[in-house]
Amino acid sequence: MSRHAAVRDIAITLARRCGTPLSRQIEDQLRESIRRGGLLPGHELPSTRALADDLAVSRGVVVRAYTQLATEGYLDLRQGATPRVKWCGSRPEARLARPPRPRRRGYSLIAGAPDLARFPRRQWLASLETGLGRLGEASLEGLDRGGVRELREELAAYLGRSRGVVARPENVVVTTGLQNGFELLASVLQQRGAERFAVETPSARTLHRTLRRLGVAVQGMPTASAEAALRVLETDPAAVVLSPTFRVRHERLDHGGVAAAVAAWARERNGLVVEVDRGADAPDRAVAQSFREITTATVGWLGATLSPAVRLGWLLVPASLAEAVARMQETTASPSGTEQLALADFLRRGELDRHLRRMRELNRARHDALVAALQDELPEIPIRSAPEGLQVLVELESPAAEEVVERNLRIAGHEVDTLSHNSLPAFGALHGVLVGYGSLPEPAIPAVAAAVAHAVRTGVLQEAPRPRSSVDRAAVS
Repeated sequence: MSRHAAVRDIAITLARRCGTPLSRQIEDQLRESIRRGGLLPGHELPSTRALADDLAVSRGVVVRAYTQLATEGYLDLRQGATPRVKWCGSRPEARLARPPRPRRRGYSLIAGAPDLARFPRRQWLASLETGLGRLGEASLEGLDRGGVRELREELAAYLGRSRGVVARPENVVVTTGLQNGFELLASVLQQRGAERFAVETPSARTLHRTLRRLGVAVQGMPTASAEAALRVLETDPAAVVLSPTFRVRHERLDHGGVAAAVAAWARERNGLVVEVDRGADAPDRAVAQSFREITTATVGWLGATLSPAVRLGWLLVPASLAEAVARMQETTASPSGTEQLALADFLRRGELDRHLRRMRELNRARHDALVAALQDELPEIPIRSAPEGLQVLVELESPAAEEVVERNLRIAGHEVDTLSHNSLPAFGALHGVLVGYGSLPEPAIPAVAAAVAHAVRTGVLQEAPRPRSSVDRAAVS
């Protein structure tokens, strides 16, 4: 007969008919666990009385085992104190993993990273409590394929007032985030025969990777001019994907008639326009008006607005796609019902609108301060920006220069991205590092600008950069 008891993260098995004294069995198993690193120095063990009760043995059996281990230096036993692991031997099996070296302090300068210090914790906790309190209600019967009905209604109202689109709850599907939503939509379109998407470039590389993983061809569509966009649209892609996050010029999409060209293509070919809404950027109402009469789908999420830990997003799709997308959602991880109810409450109370207004005001100040600081530090380098993506572009000569500057900044502890990493072949006229400011404290902006300038000077300007040709200048003007 044996008895097995798990105490904290140790397990002791006693074989009562094997002839080995019970105290020796306890002693041997604890010693082996300490030697192999299962029990670490400082780890608390149960008292002799507690372990004896758990193993159904007399207290004296455990006392003898503990005393022997203390004599050998494995345990620290003191009157009235909790027994602790003491042994720090030199056997190979007892070596503990060295703690990782402390990471050099720096900032996340990745585009779209939210300011977690500004996360509305109190308001979100209140909504979570509301969601938890609603778990047992009959309203949760509305948790169908597309998500909790209550949340779909609130999202439809939010998208209608904030994005100027006509949204109905039946056309909203709740997702676990941007990638989940985009993959659901692309999968349904692929099943219906879509073979090639035209994707605005530059745009988030996760979009390109998702399409390629599904076996869909990706064609870059520059939006710097209507002529460039038209050349791509004339090849008749299955859908056009637009994302403002990586636009690095001052113009919006309707500059030069690009929005009009896309809208005309969608009307003539009955094509689908997919807008990627990261939530942190101000809506482009002029573009929304241009697309009002065409078939559009919106992929959104809260990762860049609140926190990536809030794993909720949405799809606003045409009626012809809603049911198929909802069925496809059944094959993926479903969003938490509690969080869905929490977000519905958060939207209903206007907390998301208030948070976005606060962050937009703050981010405008960050944008202006960062551009001014970079221009002071690097007067010889073009600095480009567009407020939609919460980032600025420090323009460089080539992808090789991007790699050098990116490496230098990472060595200094800063996380950065480059334009080339998020560009498709159709967009090759512009290069540079993307300096995101969405999570950058304003007092740190001068130091970050100085670090960027140092990375550029040590990695690029020490080399003699080639002057731009007239062709290059024309391409980016």
